[in-house]
Amino acid sequence: MRIFPFKLIPGGWTVYIADVTLPSPEYLKTALAQNAYGKNVTEMTSAIAARQSAILAINGDYYGSRERGYVLRNGTLYRSTAAADQEDLVIFSDGSFAVI
Repeated sequence: MRIFPFKLIPGGWTVYIADVTLPSPEYLKTALAQNAYGKNVTEMTSAIAARQSAILAINGDYYGSRERGYVLRNGTLYRSTAAADQEDLVIFSDGSFAVI
């Protein structure tokens, strides 16, 4: 794994890009805060990562603060409503990604 930090704008956010190569897509996992689906369920990303033995963890879909938007985790569809102009990142079982 290689991580590349760079400044988005002078004096602004620092963005980190991780280049990760996995031997198998089975190592790519998702997790829910407190292992529970629901509104306003929170947990520190570092705690979720530790529980999952992750080498890299990223948060940010914020499904619990919205009423609409697909929520699909590890093959389980929790919510199937979306806005007409919504785009979602899908990670397939073979490890490939697509925006739908």
